[in-house]
Amino acid sequence: MTPQQAAFSSSMSAVRIGVEWGFMLVCRDWAFVDYEKNLKIWKQPIAKLYHVAAIMTNVKTCVMAQEHDPYGNLIANKFGVSPPSLHDYLHG
Repeated sequence: MTPQQAAFSSSMSAVRIGVEWGFMLVCRDWAFVDYEKNLKIWKQPIAKLYHVAAIMTNVKTCVMAQEHDPYGNLIANKFGVSPPSLHDYLHG
């Protein structure tokens, strides 16, 4: 790698980890979206299932932030960003 490519790769690493943590939260709470033997491409709306699972994960994060701690999950805590209120998330 060139020095420029190495710097780019290094800077993207932290962002990539955050994105992977997001996938981990969705798959942890909604295991059916990660069970590849059960998902059938032409027989199920796989993308819709994943989108609904991601929205529900975000709803859970908003509720957890309101009820328990200011961040709601590890990703928000790592980056120091509080999620919106549930009302703002659903109506924003």
